[in-house]
Amino acid sequence: MTINLQPAATTTPPPVSDQPAWVRLTPVGGRYQVPDDRGRKYYLDVDPTDYQFVVAGAIYGTPGSRFDHPHVAVLHDLVHEFKHSRPDGHKWYTSRPGTEFLFAIPRYRVEILLAKGYSYIKTRIGRVTADFNVSGGGDGSEWSDHLPPLACIHADCSREQLLNLAYEAVSPWTIPAPHNPKYPDCYRHHLEPLNPEDAAHFTRLACQQAYQGKLEPGQKLWLADGYKVDGQQGPFPVVEGAAPKRHYHLCQTPWGLTKAKYNQIDWLRTAQGNEFDLPLPRHVNRLQKPTP
Repeated sequence: MTINLQPAATTTPPPVSDQPAWVRLTPVGGRYQVPDDRGRKYYLDVDPTDYQFVVAGAIYGTPGSRFDHPHVAVLHDLVHEFKHSRPDGHKWYTSRPGTEFLFAIPRYRVEILLAKGYSYIKTRIGRVTADFNVSGGGDGSEWSDHLPPLACIHADCSREQLLNLAYEAVSPWTIPAPHNPKYPDCYRHHLEPLNPEDAAHFTRLACQQAYQGKLEPGQKLWLADGYKVDGQQGPFPVVEGAAPKRHYHLCQTPWGLTKAKYNQIDWLRTAQGNEFDLPLPRHVNRLQKPTP
């Protein structure tokens, strides 16, 4: 009799991956430790909540800014403030009109990446991958990022990204009125319309974004505060519209033909003087009000 001896079966352990792991969140929250190759302890602290409230933004005038859906809990227009910095440490700020959308997404539909982000936590919600902008801090031996019940992602979402977030979110009418003392703080910025001063600031910037480069011959323009021609701010007839790659309109002034740069024009007054439609800030709130 011949016996064929086979080598003993061996179990090879799976290779250890150096890639950070995705973790699906739960309503309980908790503290997650992130491996760090320098030996510095790094944690992601997640607050308990049934819903992760996600604020997503869109730039005014883009298809995303015109998005709406029954699963959008709050939609409102506002002015986004951006901070920029150069490698040498120089910082400057810019303002741009935009729209914010508030979604209530069940926690089990939200994943986070166990990786070092230093005040940014990478998240995956359905087909949308983004970064939560959160608070963080630490010292030489430990760092922690904190994910609260409400967190913001980027301010330039596309319509497709907003639609995917709406698909993952629940209808705001199904959410009970908040009773957790943390919730009113989360909502306060989103529940009320802009005050008159902020609304006027939005309209002024939105007018510039909507109408700069689109004035036609025969229309009029007014100069902004700090700019005058022979003591006048306007109205000055537009002689030539803006050509591609130009950032000015040619107008007729007491000094003759003058170039009026976009940032020298009072776009709100120009829109009113030409009877253009004024872009007023929208505010839609589908959430129940927090209990006192």
